[in-house]
Amino acid sequence: MYFKFLSSLGMLLFATALPAQTVWQFFSARYYLDMPNGSEKSDRIRDLEYDGWKNSDTLIDLDQKQHIRTVDLSPLVDDMGDAVFLVPEVSPEFSGGKAGLQEYLQKYLGDLMAGPNEGVENTIYVKFVVQKDGSIQGVSFANPAPDWISPDIPQRCLSAIEQMPPWTPGSYRGRPVKVALMIDIGLK
Repeated sequence: MYFKFLSSLGMLLFATALPAQTVWQFFSARYYLDMPNGSEKSDRIRDLEYDGWKNSDTLIDLDQKQHIRTVDLSPLVDDMGDAVFLVPEVSPEFSGGKAGLQEYLQKYLGDLMAGPNEGVENTIYVKFVVQKDGSIQGVSFANPAPDWISPDIPQRCLSAIEQMPPWTPGSYRGRPVKVALMIDIGLK
């Protein structure tokens, strides 16, 4: 699989009040999220569903050995009994798309975020769920921030996500669905 990353920002899937997710699920889901919405994406999602929501990724380690990892991307059930999708047919979208999201985060975190031509020193992963109405809930860290990062920096990242305006919700088979996302914020 090919994973497309923005220099200081990427989107991945995750959910709150669900069984623990792995980083591999996020990266596998990113492949589908980054696809343009339309018939080709719907066909790929149907194939994934037919295969039991199992996706195989090829990984190459530091010794150049190839490993194949199978990842489960099936929808999960949250504490309210609703399905939360890791791979929706139509991905949720921030107003203005990825560029709009980048601009929004730059506005709130500009002094922290690494720009397109700057190296990323650390990454903070923040997860949340885009509800059926586009509202954001369940904002939290997807993994612990490194100890050497000042505690106020991850908190600023959480606050920026909590204050986001509503997104255009995701959908599956023509109906709005909850979709779990994760944003990775590259820090200077």
